[in-house]
Amino acid sequence: MKLFKSLVKIFLRKVVSTVFKPLLTTKLVRLCLQQAYLPNNLRQLLLWPLTTHLLPPEYTEDIELVNGIVMKVGLEDMVNRFLLYYSGIVELCWEPQTARLALQLIDNDDVVIIGGAHIGYHTSLICENLVKFHDHGQVHAFEPYPTYFNRLSVTKTMNSYDNLYPHQCALGNKNTNKVRLYISKLPPSTINESDISDDSFEDVDCIALDDFVVDLGISEVALLFLDIEGAELEALKGATNLLSQKNGPDIIFEVNPQMIAQGSGHQDDTYNYIVDLGYDVFVIRDDYRANLEPVRDYPSKKIELVSISDIQSLQVLGENMKFYNMYATKHPKKLDVLDVILLSCETCSSFAY
Repeated sequence: MKLFKSLVKIFLRKVVSTVFKPLLTTKLVRLCLQQAYLPNNLRQLLLWPLTTHLLPPEYTEDIELVNGIVMKVGLEDMVNRFLLYYSGIVELCWEPQTARLALQLIDNDDVVIIGGAHIGYHTSLICENLVKFHDHGQVHAFEPYPTYFNRLSVTKTMNSYDNLYPHQCALGNKNTNKVRLYISKLPPSTINESDISDDSFEDVDCIALDDFVVDLGISEVALLFLDIEGAELEALKGATNLLSQKNGPDIIFEVNPQMIAQGSGHQDDTYNYIVDLGYDVFVIRDDYRANLEPVRDYPSKKIELVSISDIQSLQVLGENMKFYNMYATKHPKKLDVLDVILLSCETCSSFAY
């Protein structure tokens, strides 16, 4: 079997890739993914092995979302590849319910802080939403990884966002000169231990949000959006003063049990920390398994929030999830005017659709 896979890789790289130019390859794969409902194993084959071996690792393409937002995407991860292939037919093709909730939580001159802005997908949706208002608001987007930060900056330029302020640094529980981050130059599916060397790491700046908002004179933040690969708790600790305010920001944050465990933590830790600060916490049901077909119907579907009443419920329902997003608020009554429906742990079998 290993020999067969190796021969297939050689065939794809040496033969097929010389016949099909990169742009033609993406058009053909995009056509297959968009025009027909494919079983998950075939979709994954197109998204990963086929794309990885037919396109050069450094491949990028400018894509346009349904709502007109323009972005530069690559091959590094699922977000990039979903945008590469699906952005033209589905406006919210990645974590659609999380994105819809974030857009409903912001208004007019709001200040939004995004940690782990990546290439700017959620960031650009929020910026575009705020541009509709007179004051445009402020979106401070933090992304430490050079490749993603460069694309985030390109997104700002291509869409002329005067309300987007990119910051190339990490978020932590205190200001430090530098933190070490693993910087891969290869798509995840091509990485093995031999690829990791001393030059695979890079030192980046790290700041605490409490110091950041004081330095910029920001008195109130409407939304804090965190997706920082298991380091969410450290970033929240660095924002304790901000979160302790009576009008503390709403929070959307990712929980990645595997990443948290690698840092000797547990997914319960973040939950407990936020609850102790006076927040009500919910899990956002979303398309975490990337089963994109139902996404087409999401605009007419209410956002489902699972009320977490105790740690045990969180552990049971999140046990088999690679990651999921949570929403925390100090003002749960606002849910009455949002397009959401509340579920209990007893009536919810999974956090994913």
